[in-house]
Amino acid sequence: MKNYLDSLLLPLLSLKGKHILPIFFIGLYCTPLIGQISPTYGVKAGPTLRTAFLGGTDKDPDTNAGIIIGFQVGGIIEIELNEDTRIQSGLSILSKGHRENDHFLDDFADYTAIYLEIPFNILFRASEFWIGGGPYFAFAMGAQRDYYGKDVLSVGNSRFDDWAPLDIGLGLRGYRAVGPVLVGAEIEVGLLNSYPHGQGVNYDYVINNFNINLVAAYMFE
Repeated sequence: MKNYLDSLLLPLLSLKGKHILPIFFIGLYCTPLIGQISPTYGVKAGPTLRTAFLGGTDKDPDTNAGIIIGFQVGGIIEIELNEDTRIQSGLSILSKGHRENDHFLDDFADYTAIYLEIPFNILFRASEFWIGGGPYFAFAMGAQRDYYGKDVLSVGNSRFDDWAPLDIGLGLRGYRAVGPVLVGAEIEVGLLNSYPHGQGVNYDYVINNFNINLVAAYMFE
C-alpha cells in the first residue's frame, strides 16, 4: 500500500509552476469577497467509481474501459443566495482514470491519475434534497499505469508525455441534508482529452474521464 501511494504522490514534488498558478488564481474565486456574505464551510470524503469514454479513429476495437474504485477527500464552501438556492465550490483531491480491457488478449491495464479539483456549482432545494451542478477544473498531480507492475506516467502535453495535465468538465450533484450532514452522489464527465495532444498529429485517440462520486459531508454551522 505504501509503495502504491508513493508512486502516485511522488510526482507532486515535481509539480511545475505553470500548474500551480492556475490553481492559485482559480482558488481565489473560492473565497467570498462580496458584501456581507457569510460562507459555510465543510469537509467531504467518499469512494469514487471511475472509468472513461474511449474513442478516436485509432482506438483498438478490441479494447473498452472498465470501472475502478477510487477515492475523494476535500473541503466545501457554500454561499446561500436565498433559502432555496446556494452556490457551492471547494477543493478536492480525487482519483480518476480507468481500466483498459483488451478482449483480444484477455488482459487489462489500470490507469490512475490523482487530481486537484475545483468545482463551481449552483444548487437548488427540493424538499430535503439539494440538486444542481456546474463546471469543474481539475489539475493532474500525478498518474500511473498498473500492468504487471506500476509505472509512473509523465504528465504534460508534449509528444513525450503520457497523461494530459488539465481536465475540464461538467458535474451533476445531488445531496440529502440531515442537519449538518450531506449524503449524496456526484456525476462528472470530462470534456477534454486526457491523452496528450502532442502524441502525434496523425494519431487520433481520446480518453474522456467519467466519475460517479459517493459523498458524505459535514458542514460546520
